[in-house]
Amino acid sequence: MQILEHQSLCLRNLISCQMNLTPEKLPSMLQYVLKNASGIGITPSNRILVTEHPNESENFEILIPIQSKVAHCDSYTYKEQFKLFNAVLIRHEGDFSILERTKQRLLEYITEKKYQAISEPYYSIVRLSPKNPKSCIIDIYVSISLNVL
Repeated sequence: MQILEHQSLCLRNLISCQMNLTPEKLPSMLQYVLKNASGIGITPSNRILVTEHPNESENFEILIPIQSKVAHCDSYTYKEQFKLFNAVLIRHEGDFSILERTKQRLLEYITEKKYQAISEPYYSIVRLSPKNPKSCIIDIYVSISLNVL
């Protein structure tokens, strides 16, 4: 697996949904969100991002880039922009159930290089197919400190 350094991820006009999920239920929740986005008047304009907040009651955050601002709703918050700089990136290709292995490989790489992670992993969903779960493509980003001490 190729790991790329000095990557960035910048998105505008996002809605953020935080929820309590198990990792196994995440793919079906993402499919549900994509299928029902029009019901709340939004059209995703780019890749959906997901991050995990392991020490919080609502442990997953789903960030959906949209084409324009939307009216306020209690089920999500609006974020004008999202920026992640100086990240290392690894691409996961295959079944969602083995995504954790790819993430661990990226975290091992960060440790080997003696980098300091300053963000949780962000998963950029490139392709998620319910009919063919082995064809998932997910880019995993972790921002690292620019400081070398």
